[in-house]
Amino acid sequence: MHPFLRSAAAFALLAACQPAPNPAPDLPSASAGAAALVEDWAATGTEGRWEDLPALFTDEPGFGWVEQGELRYADWAAMEAGIEQIMLSGLTARTSVTNIEATPIAVDAAAIRADVAITFGDPAVDGFAFDGVLTAVAVERDGEWLFLQGHLSQPQRQPQPGAVRQRLQARAAGVQPSAEQRAARREQFLARRRARLAQPQTAPTP
Repeated sequence: MHPFLRSAAAFALLAACQPAPNPAPDLPSASAGAAALVEDWAATGTEGRWEDLPALFTDEPGFGWVEQGELRYADWAAMEAGIEQIMLSGLTARTSVTNIEATPIAVDAAAIRADVAITFGDPAVDGFAFDGVLTAVAVERDGEWLFLQGHLSQPQRQPQPGAVRQRLQARAAGVQPSAEQRAARREQFLARRRARLAQPQTAPTP
């Protein structure tokens, strides 16, 4: 056989033995699946389907749920216990999620960010409201998207800059606040403290 033909045949044989290239990862599906998980999470609490809520979280190592900078649930069992407590309490909740951003980081994982508003019970009686941000990591397991980690937080109310500036100026001028002003400031402090303590300590958000 001519040397050129031998080379061509060897090249064709080598090419035939090469494995087929892997298909491109389906990242859009990861984004859609993670976004749908957030919507399911909101709907489950709003519709009072607390018994369905544990199924939206993975029970594998690495799970954790943080609220206001505090690790509220270190594992799936703790989350399940908190959800059961909600069921027994009869607590109602209305949850809405907007501006969902699900960024794929693999075919089976995505980073999530969404604006969240939750109203627990009746705010006019003993209820309270949450208005903040959800950040999370979602993973796909056996065709289902689940939360691996999550963090809920809301902005802390700060004093108005004008009020702070006025107090600093008065202090620099040697002006002491009156008894009424001190009483008003203390009441504001106590109101902020009561609002902070009213945040749920054991019940998971829907």
